[in-house]
Amino acid sequence: MFELTKYQFYGKGMPIIPFKMISDDAPVRFPSSPSDYYGDIVTLDRSLIKNPDFTYLVSMAGDSMLEAGILPGSWMVVDRAAEPANGSIIVARINGELTVKYYNITTEACTLMPANPKHEAIHITKHIDFAVWGVVIHVITATKSVGFIRFI
Repeated sequence: MFELTKYQFYGKGMPIIPFKMISDDAPVRFPSSPSDYYGDIVTLDRSLIKNPDFTYLVSMAGDSMLEAGILPGSWMVVDRAAEPANGSIIVARINGELTVKYYNITTEACTLMPANPKHEAIHITKHIDFAVWGVVIHVITATKSVGFIRFI
């Protein structure tokens, strides 16, 4: 039921890694050197993180959020200071274990919804030790090579 069993946290003191950003007017194919199209230098930490003291990278281990694009091995940027809204993807603590789900709250109930039909919704009751651990604000997923594909 709780598939986020392997998680790693990286918080304050994360290294700043600068990246060269390619400008918006760069063509899909580079007729000349890509350096002709470099724009500003950006850092992912400054681009993705609003609250550095409350933000962590969490590695996803399960498959309950596949249809949301969060795959096993994806890195989630989680802001513990962000207030969850209805429909947010959250990291929740339920009875001492962490899970990642859509947050669905109404005046009558709170339900955590998976993004994979193989998993069931979790209905939060007063008998469940529940807390929102943080709000997923970005997801970083590696792409996989599928070999050569020829487009016609």
